[in-house]
Amino acid sequence: KYRDNVMSVNIEDGITNIGGFAFYGCSNLTSVQIPNSIREISWYAFSGCSSLAGVNIPDTVTYVGGYTFENCASLTDICLPGSITHIYDATFSGCSKLTNVEIPDNVIEIGWMAFDGCGSLTSISIPAKVTSIEAQAFYGCSSLTSIDIPESVTSIKWGAFTGCSNLANIT
Repeated sequence: KYRDNVMSVNIEDGITNIGGFAFYGCSNLTSVQIPNSIREISWYAFSGCSSLAGVNIPDTVTYVGGYTFENCASLTDICLPGSITHIYDATFSGCSKLTNVEIPDNVIEIGWMAFDGCGSLTSISIPAKVTSIEAQAFYGCSSLTSIDIPESVTSIKWGAFTGCSNLANIT
């Protein structure tokens, strides 16, 4: 299994897309260098990279697909580029150590199960342009104690905050 041997990745400048499933299941991958030439990170690109603790996504990236960081259990924080407009389905599902995520101001939708199982996430601020929080978006975020939901949100789907047993402040 070659995937078990991949520990670090330095993507060459000039590459514009990290394809779907590109590093899927590389459980020993601890670091990845993403150049400014990257525009898109496709679905499942880093899914199952359970040793990946952090990723610096350059501002040139305009699309991060669903399930991209699913089950990256060591991921602790991530700063998403301001150019993205959606957090797609299950993008961070199963990132149990994720404590900090900054949702960019241009995001308009938080997808189905986007942060499902992010049990270490304690607070989150939803940007003013978000109109929809999809089903189970924050399911099982048991450490979540506060969330800011702007007036722009017109739809919160079923189970969006199910399992958020410590959620005490919603503003």
